[in-house]
Amino acid sequence: MKKTFAAAVSAVLLASSYAHADTLCTTGTIAKLFIDKNGVMEVTVGTLSYLNGNKDTYSLLTSAYLASKQVYIYAPNCQPGTSMGGFAVR
Repeated sequence: MKKTFAAAVSAVLLASSYAHADTLCTTGTIAKLFIDKNGVMEVTVGTLSYLNGNKDTYSLLTSAYLASKQVYIYAPNCQPGTSMGGFAVR
């Protein structure tokens, strides 16, 4: 009984973590960076742009842009113009 309950709880936790996980939306080098008057950075990779309001990451994105590094953008909703959930730089 305890093993069955533990397995069921593990399955539910695993399923819920996948339900809220960000997906890889786009990858490539940053084509354009723009900060609007509200302080939100718009990051354009190829023809797709995503918003980033986390000012702590601006220097990372700027250095990735200047060095033409590969950027991976993750978001819960991959519609262009929406907020990015996270990113990775290589």
